[in-house]
Amino acid sequence: MPLYHNRTDGQVELVVASEVQDQTLKELYIYCAEGIVLATVNIPILLMVAFFPVLRKQKEMIMVAGISFADGFHGVALIVAAIGRISLITSGNGYVLRSRWQCLMTSWNLLFIWSWPLAPIMLLMISVDRFLAVIKPFNTVTSIQVRTPSSK
Repeated sequence: MPLYHNRTDGQVELVVASEVQDQTLKELYIYCAEGIVLATVNIPILLMVAFFPVLRKQKEMIMVAGISFADGFHGVALIVAAIGRISLITSGNGYVLRSRWQCLMTSWNLLFIWSWPLAPIMLLMISVDRFLAVIKPFNTVTSIQVRTPSSK
């Protein structure tokens, strides 16, 4: 059964061993590194598609940009969450009990609420596109009018 204690500032805190805090901090640094990798790899791809009209005209590149946006946004959410949680733990407020509303309204949870559904939505869009490509393929032969010498 977890142990709690009342702090002098009136808040209730979960009692956690210092080894657990150290391990949590190490995991949060890895969490931050993962977010940095996601953001630095995906945001340039998104910017390339956004700023080059040739790439924007290709639907495949628009889908790649959507996936890059979803993954880059999730990377930013990971960075914000790691930095926020590290700062809470190092300030001594990392294990203070919060209400559900307070937890929900933290910036990183709001970012996660928006970033998590983006990747499945992009996967659905790609699946629909591929389904339509199989059901009704673009036929280039019928769209080109071929002129023969006898058809003048």
